[in-house]
Amino acid sequence: MRRCEEPNVTPSMLSIHGRWSMSMRILGVDYGTKRIGIAITDEHGIIAQPFMSIRNDGDERAARKIAEIAHAHKVSLIVVGIPRRTDGKKGVMEERSISFASLLGELSGLRVELFDERFTTAIAERLLLEADLSRQKRKRLRDKVAAAIMLQSYIQSLRETNER
Repeated sequence: MRRCEEPNVTPSMLSIHGRWSMSMRILGVDYGTKRIGIAITDEHGIIAQPFMSIRNDGDERAARKIAEIAHAHKVSLIVVGIPRRTDGKKGVMEERSISFASLLGELSGLRVELFDERFTTAIAERLLLEADLSRQKRKRLRDKVAAAIMLQSYIQSLRETNER
């Protein structure tokens, strides 16, 4: 997984090449048209953990709710997962995720970064299956676990970038 760049997004809305501070709380968002998974780090931005899933009852409404969550938890940065296609072509969900990230940046006033979140839902599903959880419990947890996997991968990519 890697950080994504999107040339059509206004830089004031999204910071693609931001600096990472060891003392910032980060919110991870796994966007979906039905449900949106949310993960959050500890106050030092080191460990990501599943936080909650919300129903997507419209992008603006969902973005406002996530902005409220971000402010309530003193988040400094929001990372939105972008589901890149393996063939390199831009898919519908990638475009919708980028649009949602822009809206979230506008409504929250916070820096929003994009991150390649390919396969995180499949990884989350596999982990939940291995935990021998019921189908209903897996469905309830899947999106926020996928968000946590994406967010932890983002943090790891920052560490690797800073170590170079």
